[in-house]
Amino acid sequence: MDNIYYFLRNLVIVYSIATFFVGFYLQKYFLYFFNKTKHILGLYILMFLLVPNESFFERFGMATLFPPLFKRVQNKHIYWLLVPINFVYAVTYHSSTAAVVGMFYVLLLASPSYKFFKIVVITGLVFAASLMIYLHPYVAMMYNVPKNEVIELVMKQHPLLAKDPNNTWRILLWDQILFNHFPGNIFGAGFGTPMLTYFPVEDPTKMPSLPYVVGGHNSFIYLFGRLGIVAIVFLGLIYRKVFKEFFNNRDQYLQSDSYIFFLSFFAISIVAAFNPVLETPIFASSYWLFLGLVARSVYNRSPKKIFQKDNATFAF
Repeated sequence: MDNIYYFLRNLVIVYSIATFFVGFYLQKYFLYFFNKTKHILGLYILMFLLVPNESFFERFGMATLFPPLFKRVQNKHIYWLLVPINFVYAVTYHSSTAAVVGMFYVLLLASPSYKFFKIVVITGLVFAASLMIYLHPYVAMMYNVPKNEVIELVMKQHPLLAKDPNNTWRILLWDQILFNHFPGNIFGAGFGTPMLTYFPVEDPTKMPSLPYVVGGHNSFIYLFGRLGIVAIVFLGLIYRKVFKEFFNNRDQYLQSDSYIFFLSFFAISIVAAFNPVLETPIFASSYWLFLGLVARSVYNRSPKKIFQKDNATFAF
């Protein structure tokens, strides 16, 4: 820890988890709220989806609010509504993240079982990891050039790095977290310590704080850098539980309003894979809130008593 302020800024990773319990214990009120505001929300989304305005409509986070629009749409028809709306969102706001959300919904629609879905996801993760390892020698030259020339010089190293500056910057950030801090990142760098050395700068006055607070544009990689492998195992177990529950009881959830919470949680998970989410004050709370709503949906479907002691029941 270099400064208590930066330590507290990074601590959002921990205290934002409290919103999980808001979603878990107040789920029925969220259903009531979505039901009462669905038409207003629909008009708002339709207006700014067709007439882009980034001052009133965020470039990728709004994908998490699309599922509540179709609260009364049951069965698989909801996919045929969510897929095109995300692709329109991707085009009008030039957001590749929204396009990935749409493709992920297509994968959910095409997957006949959890086993098939797991194979596809694991294959994708292995491919992504292999690509990062392959590109590392080309990206590593950034550690030996002036900071203000990093992006231009790295993009010249390989055709894949030359395609899009935004994606190349993401790879530069991920490479620093995964490789530049290895093997220390296996246990995590903790809070209040600088994470990044090379990063895009929009406001030079914020330069002193950026190494501590700038997001990694992949929250799962960033949490690995801060908290180590334990955090990734923890999140992996959560996703395994959620996806197994979703696929094994999909028809049952399709007949209930709680289905929208799964889709919203999946959307914000995709957003977290390409943008700062779990390390930011606004989006981190949304992530844990939707996970809480999902957890309550699972609990309502089949309450499971883990253990009882002194007449107290602990359940998930």
